[in-house]
Formats: sequence, structure tokens, C-alpha cells
Amino acid sequence: DDAEFKEVSLTYTLNGSRTTLTDTNYPFEFTVPIPPGATTFDFTIQGTSPTGEKKSSAPAALHR
Repeated sequence: DDAEFKEVSLTYTLNGSRTTLTDTNYPFEFTVPIPPGATTFDFTIQGTSPTGEKKSSAPAALHR
């Protein structure tokens, strides 16, 4: 929630291309268009607290 994070970023890799999206408004939401031929979506999520502390998720992947 916005008391815990002031900013959340999604970093993902699709077809060898890495992209980072950042949202500064709660609720933190992302929309990523997945190409029809993509078989893997690799990603991490990083949140920044109001005091500037950064917390990151472990790397994760979704497969088709």
C-alpha cells in the first residue's frame, strides 16, 4: 500500500529485451502486452519506501 511504498517498479524481459515500468500511484498496477510467440516472461518487482529504502522480489518467470 502507499504507506509502505511510494514507488513500485516492474522489470521484465521478453524476447531478449529488458524493460522497466514504474508506478508512483497506489494501487501500483502494470499492463504488459505479451506478443503471441512469447513463451517466457521473466520479471522482478522492486518497491521504494517513503524513506527511500528499496526492497526487491526474487526473480520469477511465467511460462506458456
